[in-house]
Amino acid sequence: MNRTTYIVLAVAAAGLAVFWIARRPGDEAVSSSKHTATDEPNTSAAPDASASATAPAVTVARVAPGTITIDGEGADWPETGEIEVGKPSTDGPFADFARILDEERLWRETAFAHDGENLYIMITLAEGVAERYRRTHSTGALGYLKIDTDGDPDTGFKETGPAITVGCDCSIWLPLGFHMKMTKGTSGDLKPAGTVTPLVEYEVQRISAAEPHESTTTIEKSSNEDPGFINFAGKTVEMTVPLEKMGIAPPSTITCCIDSMGFTPETFFTARIE
Repeated sequence: MNRTTYIVLAVAAAGLAVFWIARRPGDEAVSSSKHTATDEPNTSAAPDASASATAPAVTVARVAPGTITIDGEGADWPETGEIEVGKPSTDGPFADFARILDEERLWRETAFAHDGENLYIMITLAEGVAERYRRTHSTGALGYLKIDTDGDPDTGFKETGPAITVGCDCSIWLPLGFHMKMTKGTSGDLKPAGTVTPLVEYEVQRISAAEPHESTTTIEKSSNEDPGFINFAGKTVEMTVPLEKMGIAPPSTITCCIDSMGFTPETFFTARIE
């Protein structure tokens, strides 16, 4: 490309970056960020940056109860396949733009395991939760894990990719936030006391079968209050969710859609839980 083309691309990328920052949900300096499963699906992917035309199968390793400790380290996980999340296509005329999108991906990979009663999820990030907070001092979100638990694309909240439609019966929202201890001053006003602690949370919502834009929260956990359910260290987040809170009863095949927000494409895959 000539110099003029690079300038045009740079200006366009800068404008899109400003728009992306402006529309990112929850980037306010508050303690946490909540969204519901009725939020509009991600339809902002760049041209030629679509989800895979097929839903690849992901290995969900079965482990004995107590095998995996939710500490964010990931050292006690069995060998299991990880799926790459939100990878835009770098082929075609929009390759340069796709590379810019790729650099913005926070949620990079996901792995799964279960013990018959709980689903374990490990997320690999491009930037750690604590590192991100030190850089931005703001809240935000990793995104959604949306799950078709009954294999019927006509039930639940619809998510559509090339050659696939998923009826999401369950949604896991993953907001980022921080916790700050407060103390009462002599005049009765609240003042910060101690350090600010970054956190990550999950909220599981079951989608109404009768009305897909209605949902019920079945469980909420925070790394600050419930580190045995969700925790982080470095660039890894680990979490465990009771299968019954998601409406999953093994053996079961589920189809999932990961929406990592922004302009990155959604990622579709299937998983067998034996």
